[in-house]
Amino acid sequence: MKVAIVGNNTSDILNARGNLIRAFIKNGHEVIAIGNEDSDMKKIEEFGAKPINIEFDRISISILKNLKYINTLTKVLKKEKIDKVLLYTPKPIICGSIAAKRAKIKNIYSLFAGMGYHYSINTFKSRVIKFVLDIGYRMACKIDTRVIFQNKEDREELIRKRFVKQEKAFVVDGSGVDMNKFIKTENKIESMDRLKFLMISRGLNVKGIKELSTAAKEVHKKYPNVKFTHIGKIEDTYRDITLKEKQEYSREIEFCGKVDNVYDYIKECNVVVLPSYLREGIPRVLLEGLAVGRPIITTNTRGCKETVINKKNGYLVNVKDSKDLVEKIILMIESLPEKIKQMSELSYSIAKERFDVNIINENMIKIMELNKKI
Repeated sequence: MKVAIVGNNTSDILNARGNLIRAFIKNGHEVIAIGNEDSDMKKIEEFGAKPINIEFDRISISILKNLKYINTLTKVLKKEKIDKVLLYTPKPIICGSIAAKRAKIKNIYSLFAGMGYHYSINTFKSRVIKFVLDIGYRMACKIDTRVIFQNKEDREELIRKRFVKQEKAFVVDGSGVDMNKFIKTENKIESMDRLKFLMISRGLNVKGIKELSTAAKEVHKKYPNVKFTHIGKIEDTYRDITLKEKQEYSREIEFCGKVDNVYDYIKECNVVVLPSYLREGIPRVLLEGLAVGRPIITTNTRGCKETVINKKNGYLVNVKDSKDLVEKIILMIESLPEKIKQMSELSYSIAKERFDVNIINENMIKIMELNKKI
């Protein structure tokens, strides 16, 4: 059977769906990976898939540009004689569902890895964009054979809005984590007043970088040697923190930018922290923290809260609440080293039992009915 995976760009397909590609191929299927080219296409071939580049503007609302993308994608799907298609991220879900239907593909699956930025804020612009997205998502979900979500609340929301019928809506626990890559290591504590807190995220303002900076400033008044580090790409867009804000936050947080060795940073930290209020699926960075065996501090919101048993393997904090974040960080600092290590062990167990990428991919294969070799 020939399966197409359609996403925004090749690098994201590699990072987020690479193991899924391998799982499809292991089950005897041929995989086509379709997206904007922004990395070495040979890397996709190394995963065993055939890469196809279709250029499109993922944020443009131009009708002409979107029709061009739909037409191009339709032609590719027809030419490749695709049997099943998996679509994820907003534009591939909306335009891809239409293209797949036009290409007369009978098995169309959309994966909602969270609802994204514009569902996380409430500005005039975001309300307009949400209105447009709602129309697109409603249409796509009606076309789709099945719709897959990464947390129960997103599923319930779209069922409640009547975007998708209950019997067509499924849930998987995020994208999973490769536990052969993110290997458990000992949580080495130099001293409790020198704990290392690591945040991994893009530079989006809704990821909670400002809240962490505010909290770090308060923590440093009492524990000046506690270290806060941020890794991740910060872009020059209206959605990211500004250069001025980054400079201000740098007084409390060490910014390392985008790195290739995320695992090395997680190994060196004591606690992974993500005060995000982005409408996440389940953040992959938290799953990676669990797999390495690190306590988690994150927000009590959909997607994030799935990774924490409160007070057991970490702490949940209120959204946009720097004061609460300070309290939870200090609770971590003032606990016993044995408590941190117990949290670390439980985090690893949660990753192994629930979030191992092999478990997630097995569920994806069942939902897409790809366990039958054809």
